[in-house]
Amino acid sequence: MHIEEICLLVGEKYLLKNVVANKKLFINGTKNNSYDKINLYEFSQNYINMTEYELGIFLRLITLYFYKHTSKNMNINNFIERLSSIKLKKYISLLRKKGYFVKPIKYSVITIKTSEKYLRQKSSKVDFKDKELSNYIEILEDYCQKKQVFAISAIQLGIPKRIIYIKNTNKELVERMKNKENQTKKYAELRVLINPKIIKEKGLTEYWETCASCLNSMGHVYRPYEIEMEYYDLYNQKHRQVYKGFEATIIAHEYDHLDGILHIDKADKTLIMNAKKRKEFRKTHRYNIISK
Repeated sequence: MHIEEICLLVGEKYLLKNVVANKKLFINGTKNNSYDKINLYEFSQNYINMTEYELGIFLRLITLYFYKHTSKNMNINNFIERLSSIKLKKYISLLRKKGYFVKPIKYSVITIKTSEKYLRQKSSKVDFKDKELSNYIEILEDYCQKKQVFAISAIQLGIPKRIIYIKNTNKELVERMKNKENQTKKYAELRVLINPKIIKEKGLTEYWETCASCLNSMGHVYRPYEIEMEYYDLYNQKHRQVYKGFEATIIAHEYDHLDGILHIDKADKTLIMNAKKRKEFRKTHRYNIISK
């Protein structure tokens, strides 16, 4: 039986023995395949204020954790019955003994709603002996190919390592393709910056930035026009490169993530705006170079 089916069955069985206000949302939560290496202990701290949907996600994470740490010889029906009979408060007490982590099947971006504290941690340097490194890159690439983003830092997908994946920093191409969503998703520069370090900055630009991790929060941010950066590629070869203009803005934004800094922290003005409204807003509030 696939782990997704097990999570769903645990959710359904749980609902037979416990009262949840919105059962449909709860079941949807058990189907949700997001979160990677999310700290369940931290997630459990806010369980009193969770929506039913978030409780469903929480139950899914619990299922994955116990499945991972349970004997594979156990009868799957007994496993489902045992797990679904435990009250949520009991789950909480079990998890508070230690800070457990779970690695589910797929990855999705971590947001300030799901785990802001996690996003604000400082990412650790990549060890090139880490056997998971190629897997990290594959996860970043897979996410960026499916989503319409400029770039992403590893921490946003639950990988607290100093890695930036660049999908598209070509502003002209972005402008040309923004109304052709499928083409934009397929295009990718396939650049990976490992253990990057900004050496120099100069000039000034302004832009209303958005971020997958910050949901609909839009911030007016000033950044350098030019940055000089040292970084390593996948083969542990060191590079030194200068980035200018829009490209520098994107890379500086992602670089901040590696130190737990969000664009809303640096913004002098913020707005809450959905994607449709942002599209119209950007027609009159474009990327602007103040000085080079």
